[in-house]
Amino acid sequence: MKRIFTLILLFVSISIFAQGEKRIGFLNLAGNYIQVPKGCSATSEYELLACDGTSVQWSYYSDDLLSAVSDQLILSYEEKMAGASKSPLTVKSYGGVLKGYKFEEKDGDHSVYQYFLFGKIKDKSVFMTIGTPSNIVSTSDLNGVLKLIIEEIG
Repeated sequence: MKRIFTLILLFVSISIFAQGEKRIGFLNLAGNYIQVPKGCSATSEYELLACDGTSVQWSYYSDDLLSAVSDQLILSYEEKMAGASKSPLTVKSYGGVLKGYKFEEKDGDHSVYQYFLFGKIKDKSVFMTIGTPSNIVSTSDLNGVLKLIIEEIG
């Protein structure tokens, strides 16, 4: 009986440990599955951190809330980063159109960019933030994980 109990306890411990180490292999952007690039890590299906210097996160809101939430988050960022320049931006992602703003903040000799985008992808209201060292002006500026998420600029 002790052996059976010990084996069950060992099996449960291994199962719990294995679940804690589970790696997320795919991102889910409005039902579009995007493989996490090699060498990058996702904290959830909706967030990729520090992938070649780029972090991307998105969340879903009801149509009513999307405008209010995006306005509030963008305003909050503007207040926090008073020295950052702001310019409008429109992108296409999986057939949907996302509009928003690009903020550029000087950090010594280089710039850091923060993008706030909102709109619909496959009838889902999406708010997306992107932090990257890349200045995205045209589609040719997309690289790495951004090529997997954004189809077109403008």
